[in-house]
Amino acid sequence: MTGGALAVLTASLISTTPSVAAAQDVPGGFGSWAELTTTQERLNAAGEKILAAQRELGAESGYAGIVAAPESRRLTVYWKGALPGPVTEVVGGIRRELPVDVLPARHSETELLREAARIAARPGVHAVAPEVDGSGLTVTASGVTTAAFDASVPVTVEHGAAMTPAAGKQNDVPPYFGGGLWKGAIGFCSTGFGVRHGGRTKVLSAGHCASNGFNAKDGGDDPMGPVVGDDNAHDTLLIDAPATGSMYTGFYDGIDSRRVSGSSASFVGNLVCRSSARSDESCRIRVVAVNQTINTPDAVSVFPVVVAEQADRTNAGGAGDSGGALFVHNAAGKVTAYGTLSAADITNAPATCTGVVGRQCSWRIAYVDITKSLAAYGASLLTS
Repeated sequence: MTGGALAVLTASLISTTPSVAAAQDVPGGFGSWAELTTTQERLNAAGEKILAAQRELGAESGYAGIVAAPESRRLTVYWKGALPGPVTEVVGGIRRELPVDVLPARHSETELLREAARIAARPGVHAVAPEVDGSGLTVTASGVTTAAFDASVPVTVEHGAAMTPAAGKQNDVPPYFGGGLWKGAIGFCSTGFGVRHGGRTKVLSAGHCASNGFNAKDGGDDPMGPVVGDDNAHDTLLIDAPATGSMYTGFYDGIDSRRVSGSSASFVGNLVCRSSARSDESCRIRVVAVNQTINTPDAVSVFPVVVAEQADRTNAGGAGDSGGALFVHNAAGKVTAYGTLSAADITNAPATCTGVVGRQCSWRIAYVDITKSLAAYGASLLTS
């Protein structure tokens, strides 16, 4: 099939082909995935208002975390100490639209992240995450015990190995969609989302896939453009290539696609989907932690990442899916961008791979929040 024919056929399928998500049970008594994601987007928008007020107050405001699980149909906010006046005012406004619970926290997020950074530097530590309720930290480590950390906050140690970088669809053409295959320095990777950066369109993907100056190729071995903005500490990079505000969905070797309408921050309790080049699309992936630090087998510390788990313990991501898109199908028949895939916990949470066989996959993944990536690059998301 020629590039032109592929582009025309792809365009005709946008927002018309049933998604893999439609075949998965909708939780929480919702009548459809569109109804669930509409509720989640309302909760997330409310959560972002609270985060905005918290940022105005500064890091020592007492904020601990937010849970925005759509099934509960309410927002839960954890705060250390008295709720500041500006935040109380914001919460009051939100309560006119939806229920908000404000619960006490033992520690603020700032306190927990400060201790997490110290612990993450210790030998044998693979990951550190603050508990959303401010109760302490959860540490994944090998050969160490809780007592070894001498921490100022409660620490729960889970013994396990490091997450593995998840290093399409198979032969995209420019302008490039998200969720497609590209060839990086480490092998196969996946494209995330199209962005505008420095007056040009570029493709967002995973930093561990290549370094600055590497000449990326698409699945057909055609040149895409050079890698720029490689940021291993946040596991992101940009490919200087033509991009568009659409992404592939569905099966790993398919051409189904959706238009991208916007972005959202990730909150604990959110449900997201993942689309990438080597695995079939998967939904019902629940956010269980935000602002986690992970230490990769290559001794790179990545912060902050979102950790999410597939509710049915089926494949959430695996080798070759790195950089792929985390998103939700929204009520407009489009998708909302949530992030790009960073790593899969193939040792501690293995799952049977979908799509390409002969790989390693996991029901637990780590991804980079799209709103943090856009802010770090000073970029904007391409929409259509």
